[in-house]
Amino acid sequence: MVQANPPWTESDTDHSPRILIIGLGKMGQRVVLEAARGWQLLNPDSDKRMNISLIDLHAVDKLAALLIQHPPLERLADLNPLNLDIKTGGFERVADLFLEGNHCLLDRVYICLDDETLSLQTGLRLNNKLRKYQVPIVMRMAESGGPALLIGNDQAEDDGFSNLQIFDLLDQTCTAELLQRGTHELLARNLHGVYLENSKGDAGDDALVPWEQLSEYLKEKNRRQADRIPLMLAATGYRIAPLQDWDAEKLTFLEYEGGADDIALMAEMEHTHWCREKKDEGWRYGPTKDANIKTNPSLLPWEELPEEERDKNREFIRGLPRLLARAGFQIEQL
Repeated sequence: MVQANPPWTESDTDHSPRILIIGLGKMGQRVVLEAARGWQLLNPDSDKRMNISLIDLHAVDKLAALLIQHPPLERLADLNPLNLDIKTGGFERVADLFLEGNHCLLDRVYICLDDETLSLQTGLRLNNKLRKYQVPIVMRMAESGGPALLIGNDQAEDDGFSNLQIFDLLDQTCTAELLQRGTHELLARNLHGVYLENSKGDAGDDALVPWEQLSEYLKEKNRRQADRIPLMLAATGYRIAPLQDWDAEKLTFLEYEGGADDIALMAEMEHTHWCREKKDEGWRYGPTKDANIKTNPSLLPWEELPEEERDKNREFIRGLPRLLARAGFQIEQL
């Protein structure tokens, strides 16, 4: 929900996001954690804090329990809980808390209520107050049918509902690919996300689209690369585990100049696997990269690979802790 609807832009990290989360059940609490973790991953060396406002009938107590379980939250965000029954008339004045002159201080709203009808009603009531400020409001729904049909994700800009977005929980998370492949599918999607972030926007690149629009061939390429990650980690004494360490992305592998360290071993494994797959697809070495005749200058044994190309593989390995943290996992020693 947070990755698909981030409250920040990765090109503007000077602005500290301000978000409102309505409903602090399990879903709402996870949105709090993922938003804070996402902000930390985006700004690893910054002391800028998010501003997270929380509305629930028992917001103060639920936040206190969440902080006991996850103390780092307090250093990443200013947390403002408000005990409020959203079914009462008092909710009509909530929007006023975030207005300052002709500006609204909110960047995004997440409605995480279990009751779909109540979620829709809450989104409509809030949108009535915030419509002119163009504040995106993301509403949790079980699936794209039911009440979600009343507010689609393809609204015209002038229909008054364009700021309302549906996160259809089952449609987004219970896909055949995720159910069958689990961790590896999440890794594949995040590999593609990293590619999009680092892309220079080459014209004609078929991979410069969201995961959902990616061809099955390119999806499978990302999946094969994701499959290799656990194998490389195991070869150097590591494994993938669920994310619990808030500083998991800061893990560094053993590395020293001129030695067969963890970085060098995994980088060579990654390149060897890549070469094998390319050759299986009919590619061969050539002085220039040409997709029409399937030639690539990097299809060389590791020992013959130019140092610049080796560094690309090493940088990928160094970035694995952050990549896995983004996907909700961490690396730990066996």
